Amino acid sequence: MKIKIIISVLSIFLFANATLAADNCYEFIQQEQGISIAITVSGLETRALLNTSLMPIWMSRTLADKLSLEIEAAPAGGGRRGSMPRLDSVNDVPIEVFDQSMNMDQMFVRDIPGEMIGLSVLNFKELLVQIDYPQSNICFLPRASMDLEGAQNINMRSATTGAPAIEVSLNAGATVWLELQIDSPAALSIDYQLARDLNFIDEVDATGQHASLTATAETLQLGPFDLGNIAVAFPAEATRKRQMSRGVMRATSGRRGVETHGAVGHEIFKHFVLTIDFKEEHMHIWAP
Repeated sequence: MKIKIIISVLSIFLFANATLAADNCYEFIQQEQGISIAITVSGLETRALLNTSLMPIWMSRTLADKLSLEIEAAPAGGGRRGSMPRLDSVNDVPIEVFDQSMNMDQMFVRDIPGEMIGLSVLNFKELLVQIDYPQSNICFLPRASMDLEGAQNINMRSATTGAPAIEVSLNAGATVWLELQIDSPAALSIDYQLARDLNFIDEVDATGQHASLTATAETLQLGPFDLGNIAVAFPAEATRKRQMSRGVMRATSGRRGVETHGAVGHEIFKHFVLTIDFKEEHMHIWAP
């Protein structure tokens, strides 16, 4: 499959670099949506938003049109259950990223506003990914460079959707699994069920036509760290949960996925250094 080629090419290029230099790091810029890195696509210098999406790499339709790329229509039909929704794509696209030049056999095209590119860090699950928010650096390291299994201080698993998830505790209560979404601008977003269990529904004004509501969590335990007064967004009414993966990658293919009840986003992570092994599901979090 073409997407598997994308993943292996990116990982091989960076692994070759990482074995020569332990400080195989690249600067990123923090912005409202998350973090972005420099990328050149078909000769255009721009930026890509890093994410933990199951979609390896994509561009907006606006950008594809600007670059005069030929857009290949998505195959007809809905696809099999559990697969990603069929999307248009552009093929054989030259890119330069992380000091490497390569051709992408396929990039998905998304109908979102603006000229945007998204690149998932799940592409690099053969390496350790270290995101140093205070220093605005992302580093790629050989798995043998550190004992992350021994150093891990936060539980990490794959969600039933295939996305990476971490275990946290809200308001000193029972632990819950939330997806790790570095491209989500929110601090915390949770589903209606969890909001109800935490009594957030009763604490806010749910009258009027609001698609989502906001409450404040008194405490959030994130690994060894206790945070306070965290803004939490949740839907105004119960919605149907996703029962299938929306992507073509999984964080790992090992243990059975956990059920998640929301996501942890950029507003939380921007204070920390994250070191993650997406393949073996180990994570360490540290505050400088």
